[in-house]
Amino acid sequence: MFLVILLYANNHAGELEGCLLKSFLKAAKLRRWLARPDCPPAIKECKVLFDKAYASQHDGYHWDAGLASQGNISPALISAPMDLQHLVKKKVTLHAYLKLGRVTFARSSTHLGDSLIYFYADGIQSLGPVPGCIKYIFEVDSISSFTVQRQLPFRGGSVNPFQYYPHFPADLYSAELSPNLEVVKVEWVMCHFARVVLTSEFVAILSLSLVRYTSI
Repeated sequence: MFLVILLYANNHAGELEGCLLKSFLKAAKLRRWLARPDCPPAIKECKVLFDKAYASQHDGYHWDAGLASQGNISPALISAPMDLQHLVKKKVTLHAYLKLGRVTFARSSTHLGDSLIYFYADGIQSLGPVPGCIKYIFEVDSISSFTVQRQLPFRGGSVNPFQYYPHFPADLYSAELSPNLEVVKVEWVMCHFARVVLTSEFVAILSLSLVRYTSI
């Protein structure tokens, strides 16, 4: 670890590098202590919370109990929120975020940036992706899905200033979200996007995909 710090610091260790090294060593000592067989049971309960918050798992799904935990370690089945009941009839487990591989998705109330996604409506890729904001992450029968509000198109008649820059995949959209919710499966998501507020009426949206989508 120290060699890595020196490599990025041009072989000169300063106050910042020392602080990083001390933080790394303290975290390693804490993990070692929590893994000891003689670690007190009360402290081991804290390990469960640390694992949920700072897990290094990169494969498959990883959830946070979020709305549904109500203080319990395991999420509980609850009735869907009122604005979700017309889409989901069964009881659901609500989550604050979902990790898929190295990508994190979150509901907008947890982390706005991680809630902004480009997705294929109904999974139809030929129609091209549309931007939206995740309001809920829910699980039914061990399958996770999102409920999303679309970013409304901008209809102010302004010319899109980004159209002349094909390698900068930004577009103008309305600053408002659709009031309607729609269910989006995890596999329908293309990527995240960045959203910059330009005025009270419209925003700039920049795709964060490594592959630029181009309509034919």
